[in-house]
Parts: sequence; C-alpha cells; structure tokens
Amino acid sequence: MEILLEVCHRTGEEQTFIDRWWLGKHRTWFSLELASIGGSVHFFIWTRTPWKEVLKASIYSQYPTVEIFEVDDYTKQIPFDLEHYVIWGCEFSLAKDDPYPIKTYKDYGMDKETKEEFKIDPLSSLMEFLGNLPAGNNIWIQLIIRAHKKEKKVKGTWFKKQTWKEEGQQIIKDIIKKGAPAKKIENKEETP
Repeated sequence: MEILLEVCHRTGEEQTFIDRWWLGKHRTWFSLELASIGGSVHFFIWTRTPWKEVLKASIYSQYPTVEIFEVDDYTKQIPFDLEHYVIWGCEFSLAKDDPYPIKTYKDYGMDKETKEEFKIDPLSSLMEFLGNLPAGNNIWIQLIIRAHKKEKKVKGTWFKKQTWKEEGQQIIKDIIKKGAPAKKIENKEETP
C-alpha cells in the first residue's frame, strides 16, 4: 500500500498564488473506501479521471491478481428516506497535533519477518465485523487523503507560517519544559 499512497501524494495543481486564487486549482484528493453491503466487503477508490490509469498501474504492480472495475456510486443504491432507514455518521479527527505520530505497520511488527500466525493485522477485526453484517445493512468507511503542504498558517496569526517539522520541534520543546524540574537544587559541599 505504500506505493499506492506515494502515487496519491500529488501537490502539483496549486503551485502559485495565481493557481490557487485566480484559476481555482487545489491539491488533488483521493477517497479510499471500505464498504460492507449486506456483509459483502468491497474496497473502492474515488479519484479524478486523469489519475485513474496511474492508480490502476500502481495497484496491479503490487497486487497482480486483483480485479479492478470501474463502478457507479454504490451510495446511490440506497434511497434517502429517513422514515424507512436509520442513518448514522461520524467524523474522526486526530487526538493530538499533526506532528504526533500515528501507529503504522511498524508499530504492529508487520515489517519484521515472523511467522504468519504471530503477525497482528490491524484491520482483521474490522474486516471480520464488516463481513458478518446481516443482509439489508450497510457500513461505509471513507478515508479522504490529500498531500500535506510543507507549511501551514500558525493559529491566531494572519501571515506567519511554519512547517510541520518546526511545529514538531516546538511540541518537543514544550514537552521537555513541562517535564523539567521546577527548581534547580544545588549541592553545596561544606568545606572543612
């Protein structure tokens, strides 16, 4: 999946002020979707048309036996009728600032050569749940991804910007400051 995510790391559309504010360009975004439609689990990727073949090629290069089909929007199969359907939704956000790391496959030990039965797949419980969904029920999970800009505006300012590395360094300084002792205790040796 790393190769696919590298392909999705596109920042070229909004290079200049004119591109963003005059021509209305913005960074390309992609939607990675997991959908359980009555217990049948599907993976979907939404992309702009120019990126379709590039994504297909990167998926086939890593998963040569996979089958890829262009499909209609699966959400259109369910009519919006609140009298007959119960609909619930939520949006997840980061618990901490951007520079704090999230768990990756390395945290789960999936980068090491170990026996298959000892590997922990972080998606296995989710896939089991989605696969056991009764007929007539749907669960749709959508991850919208877009390349991170190298810098962003500092909250509470108009023009000051900082990179995520600078933000991370400031967070580290704050953590060290909080962990430092309040007062320095000096050891004074008595001289005879």
